[in-house]
Amino acid sequence: MQLKKILVPVDFSRFSEHALDYAVALAQDFGAQLFLLKVVAPVSMPQYLEELASSHSEIIGQEADNSVAKLSELAERCRSYGVQVEAELARGEVSETIARTAAKLGADMIVMGTHGRTGLRHVLLGSVAEKTLRIAECPVLTVKIKEHEFVMPGASFNPESATPV
Repeated sequence: MQLKKILVPVDFSRFSEHALDYAVALAQDFGAQLFLLKVVAPVSMPQYLEELASSHSEIIGQEADNSVAKLSELAERCRSYGVQVEAELARGEVSETIARTAAKLGADMIVMGTHGRTGLRHVLLGSVAEKTLRIAECPVLTVKIKEHEFVMPGASFNPESATPV
């Protein structure tokens, strides 16, 4: 298996941060490039709330600005471990945008965190990871927190230590 391009969708949760640790280790071992992707999902508003549209636009714009800053921080963190990385902010339905971006990049793999929701929460909230797994053209590695840890590839990367290699 050869990995040259790894797409890492991020939502700035601890779940996506944990998946990023795996992606960095894989990138180090394979000499792959990481592509960080933050997707801002569209929010629909009922007709009677149209007067709030300008406030809504300001909030969305502020979220985008915050996301760009956080993406830059994550990219710098990856670079400190010697990994080539690019970051992008996109708008759209999350799973579809992830799959479309992976195809556009020619990604060899998607590495993403999962919240591991079950039962009613899964039915109501759905699963971005599950839908992405179904529609992506490339393999998708989903990473849970502390469910089943294995030794990560990349002996030079230790997410528990704050010291870059």
